[in-house]
Amino acid sequence: MGIRAEESTSRAKKKPFKVNKRLTIPGRFVVDCLPIHARKESWVRNKVAEHGQELFYTYAAGMKRKSCKICLLACSSDVKTSAEIDPEHAEKMMSFEDEIGYTMFQGKSIKQILES
Repeated sequence: MGIRAEESTSRAKKKPFKVNKRLTIPGRFVVDCLPIHARKESWVRNKVAEHGQELFYTYAAGMKRKSCKICLLACSSDVKTSAEIDPEHAEKMMSFEDEIGYTMFQGKSIKQILES
């Protein structure tokens, strides 16, 4: 998996190599491997460019993680970037928050995040 330690505190605590006890059964041994766990974002970007590939559009736009559009786990800057990439979706999500009377983020609406 392409999980890196610098992406979040919880990801930093993950072990780069461990037995997956849930998927290991008699006759099948499964390990979870995080080959770029210790790598920095700049290293990943350089490798992508070195191999003539393009970054996924969310990363190219400056987002920290590839996730759902306006993901409830996203940082504020990623919410803002996602709204810039797809303003129509952001409008739908803001309308949905208004309709149900709840916010995706603890006590802060998408509109408040975009205005901050």
